[in-house]
Amino acid sequence: MRRLGAGLNDETRIRSFKFQRGLNILWAEPEDPEVTAGLYRDGIAGHSTGKTLFCRILRYLLAEPNFGTDDLCKHVTESFKELWSIASIRLNGKTWIVGRCLAGLGADFAVEGGALESVWSEDPAPGGFELFQSALENECGSPLSKIHPSEAWRHLIPWIARDQEARFSNITAWRDSLSEADNPRTSATAQHLIMRAVLRLLDPGEYDNRQEISTTEDQIKGWQAELPLKQSSVSAARRSLDRTLSKVPSVTVDLANLITAQKHITGQRSIRQESLNHFQNQPESPEVQDARKKLQESLSAKAEADSRIKTLAKEIPAEKAQSDEQLLTIERIKTQGMRDGKRVADNYCPNSYIFAKNKGCVPKSPDDVNTSMVEIGELEAQAQQRATALQAKEAEKARLESQADQLAAAIATKSAALNAAIARHPSPSARIQKEITILETAESEIDDVLKATKAESDLAKKVSDGQGKILKLKTGLATLKEDAEKRLKPFSAMYADVIQAVLGTSVSASTELGERGLTPTVRRIRELGGAALETIKTLAFDLAAVVHSMEGKGDHPRFLIHDGPREADMARVIYERFFIYARRMEECSPPEAAAFQYILTTTTHPPSDMQEGTPWLLGDRLSGKTKEGRLLKADF
Repeated sequence: MRRLGAGLNDETRIRSFKFQRGLNILWAEPEDPEVTAGLYRDGIAGHSTGKTLFCRILRYLLAEPNFGTDDLCKHVTESFKELWSIASIRLNGKTWIVGRCLAGLGADFAVEGGALESVWSEDPAPGGFELFQSALENECGSPLSKIHPSEAWRHLIPWIARDQEARFSNITAWRDSLSEADNPRTSATAQHLIMRAVLRLLDPGEYDNRQEISTTEDQIKGWQAELPLKQSSVSAARRSLDRTLSKVPSVTVDLANLITAQKHITGQRSIRQESLNHFQNQPESPEVQDARKKLQESLSAKAEADSRIKTLAKEIPAEKAQSDEQLLTIERIKTQGMRDGKRVADNYCPNSYIFAKNKGCVPKSPDDVNTSMVEIGELEAQAQQRATALQAKEAEKARLESQADQLAAAIATKSAALNAAIARHPSPSARIQKEITILETAESEIDDVLKATKAESDLAKKVSDGQGKILKLKTGLATLKEDAEKRLKPFSAMYADVIQAVLGTSVSASTELGERGLTPTVRRIRELGGAALETIKTLAFDLAAVVHSMEGKGDHPRFLIHDGPREADMARVIYERFFIYARRMEECSPPEAAAFQYILTTTTHPPSDMQEGTPWLLGDRLSGKTKEGRLLKADF
């Protein structure tokens, strides 16, 4: 309807449908082939009428998040200032008035109890839709709720209200990306578990086992991916240990038992440590001692030269500054009352140092007083001595710096001489110390090999234990599968009944439980296949699930929407038999008390006794020829 709270009249109401228990048909009549035969004539009467939009709006009322593709929703919004879909929904003995806004700014609402008339007369209070969603969730049954806690209904509605775009191609063809509908994106395996849970063919223990198997398989994959790295670490650690032990050929170690090998190496290291203590107290040969002494002398000379250069580098600048100051003082004394050429040029007055000092133009200092008491000749002699000493230090620094390369070369030569002397007169202690160091390294590397081996062993054990666990769980699954197969027989018989009702008794049918899930089959000498047959099997499977629940053997909500199955792929007589079978399902219950609701949209003529004027047809036939014939009576 176009507005809430404005009364129910031709202006506010677009279309209304009264659903009954049992079968409900929305019919969009196609063109009459006798009239429209030939090229360039209208042929869309049964198409673009709003059949799929009708189903999507029903799904939207049942808590799906959208009612069409983005493009369709945009066109609806642009075509209507305000548009509502409102329904009275019976859920587990309780009535809910549910309204959802299709266009405009209205807020969804749901009210438990009440009547539709209340919505016509006044605006309902917003809110309550979340409570309705919770009520839907509560009706899904514990097996399914265990698989998808808090989202059981979201995972169930794709099955009971398939996308028309999925074309009923198989029993797990629920959603298609073209529909842009909410899609939990469960795998086919997960879909089979959902169907089995609803049909009470899934023992809770089986689901737990499958979950545990899946978790363990993922863990094993991770461990197996890590195992080559652990094995590589063991190999690398062993290669390093082999290289280390090869440096001590006098030690033979059997690495078959690493603990024993490590104890043997520790014993060998202890023996060498005792020998080392003995040889370290023995004097070196005279040649080695002399070479070591000469090297030490060169090292000392180099160190002494470096130290002296460092000292002179500090002393020379300071003494040079003192010498410069002393020469300046002498110059000032010599020019006591005389004009200072520089001061004259700079236009200073007074223009001599003494006059300036006497007049207070420059500060007096004790140095001036002391200087005035010293003979000028003595001062000049002191300045000369200081200059000579400074020159000597500069010369010494230059000489020492020029000798640095010679001292370094001497060190290198004497170091080589010492090494040569040691080679001619080797000390057992050096060899023993080297072997001790190598054996210590070998002890540490054995620890590394042991740790790497244990890590590899622990990981391999995890893989083995995991595989054993999976084998045990699968053994348990086999037992549970046998029980499930027993419980499957009534459903399989019901599915076979639907198949034979539409295809005839010359075929046989069954539903089998395999490793991947449920498989509906149809046979006549051999198993039959093809696009039309897959559609028939899918329709039959869904109807069998409803009947199975009607008989108290399943938890199907007994609510089913089939939006335009591929009737063009099957003979019309076969398609008509689905309508007749649904009516037979109604007849299994008292009049007007059918325990299911089946909504079917079609462009094919229903059986003649199920057309206009019968309770099965929902309102007038839709048509794509005119605007008034379309679902929302609008062009977009």
